[in-house]
Amino acid sequence: MVVYLGARDLQKGNEALQKLNSPNIKVIQLNIVSPEEITKAAQFIKDTHGGLDILVNNAAIAWKGDAWSEEVARTTFDTNYFGTKKMCEIFMPLIKENGRLVVVSSQAGKLSVIKNESLRKQFDDQTNTAERIDELANQFIQAVKSDTYAQEGFPRSCYGMSKVSINAYVRYLIRNTSHLFKPGVKVYTTCPGFCDTEMSSHKGLRPASKGAETPVWLALQPPDSAVPLGFYYDQALIDY
Repeated sequence: MVVYLGARDLQKGNEALQKLNSPNIKVIQLNIVSPEEITKAAQFIKDTHGGLDILVNNAAIAWKGDAWSEEVARTTFDTNYFGTKKMCEIFMPLIKENGRLVVVSSQAGKLSVIKNESLRKQFDDQTNTAERIDELANQFIQAVKSDTYAQEGFPRSCYGMSKVSINAYVRYLIRNTSHLFKPGVKVYTTCPGFCDTEMSSHKGLRPASKGAETPVWLALQPPDSAVPLGFYYDQALIDY
């Protein structure tokens, strides 16, 4: 078994590797806001291993405090939605039969954060295509730019809306698993909870190891697993 840790900064990736101290873990250059780096990483995995069994998309960013601007919206979505989506698209063909795709999201992106019923239904539309979800994501960014987000029914949360968008995309993947993936592949979303990490400025209430339990549990589900596809928190299925 080989586990690859994707890192934007190889120095930090190697520092993490030293802490993990496992011969089965390797670092690979990977910045998910760069389609070129994603493509290069995917080609390396294909050439070296012929594919992969598990893909866990854990990369995300969150601005500190009450940051709010078009730049905040764009950079947040570039990683949390567009970059994660591109990872899925490029790596999909490499996921082997009975493989697992786990997207680490957040309950901050539950549909309930959108109070406008009409807009909420648009994100929850079971006929949404990937292109339609892109449109909705870009609509939010433009609404932030024009300062019309409140009138259009969006909450004042770039992080939350980025997670609403990626959750909608994962639901699209789940609906279309049979023709997007090889047989037996299962797709899950999970929220790790508010963890004590740099992302939370170490204000999180649970250790990162606790947050990792459910993503690992989902990733290692056996081929005959009865665990249904969906959104999980502490190994329990929750509503989007």
